[in-house]
Parts: sequence; structure tokens; C-alpha cells
Amino acid sequence: MYGEKAKLNVGDSFRATTINVSETGMLVNCDFILPERTILKIEIPGGEVKEEKIILKASIIRTKRNAYKIFGRYAVGLHITEGKKEDIKKLIEHFN
Repeated sequence: MYGEKAKLNVGDSFRATTINVSETGMLVNCDFILPERTILKIEIPGGEVKEEKIILKASIIRTKRNAYKIFGRYAVGLHITEGKKEDIKKLIEHFN
């Protein structure tokens, strides 16, 4: 997405839809085109996957435009760089 409305600043939040999760990465859909190697802090609210909030850090490794905008204009491949192993395991169980 291009133009003034599409810009995100450092610290801005946005929503994304999780498509799948593995031990080392995630595929999410969102409405923003984000540069590769951008570092994201991912927060999943408590009660969604487990009682406590889950916090991960991930690096964008690829961004691809989706053919359909149902879940978001772009598919974003993420490499998980920080996070508790037990949290990642819970995510895998929940989303796969």
C-alpha cells in the first residue's frame, strides 16, 4: 500500500491475520507493505492463545501481494528472532 495513509512510523501498531506458524517463522497477512529486514514486535493478547500475553520479535524476510484482499493485501513471511519456546509451541498448536 502506498501513499500517506499507508505509512507506519516506529512504534505504530497494526493488525495482521496469522496464516501459519512454525518453530522459526510465521506467515501473516496485513494491509501494509513492509520492507524486508524490518524488525517487528508481535504481541498476542492474553486469552487468545494462552492466559498470558505472548510477545515475540521477528524479522520480515519477504512480502508478496495477495491475489485476494480477504485477509489483507500482503502476505508477509517472518523469521522469529526472539520468543519463549513454549509460547511458539502454543502458537503452532493453535494456528496449525
